[in-house]
Amino acid sequence: MRATGAEAVYVRIGLDVLDPQVLTAVGTPEPGGLGVEEFLAAVRALADEFTLAGVALTEYEPTDDTDPELAVLQPIVDGLFRPDPS
Repeated sequence: MRATGAEAVYVRIGLDVLDPQVLTAVGTPEPGGLGVEEFLAAVRALADEFTLAGVALTEYEPTDDTDPELAVLQPIVDGLFRPDPS
């Protein structure tokens, strides 16, 4: 990305990048995916180099409004949209 001269990036993140042991409410769960901390570290590394012009989280497919996996999404949203405490 650096080679393109980009200064800002728009990031579209399919939540199926997460390991199914972390989040199963996606269209195509794939074993061997990332954990929440790995995921956030990758996005933070990108944000350290480029301005994030926008972020889209996609592929969340809950079975109902009481989906217990909503608790998995909260730290992701907090990690993406709230300043890192460190």
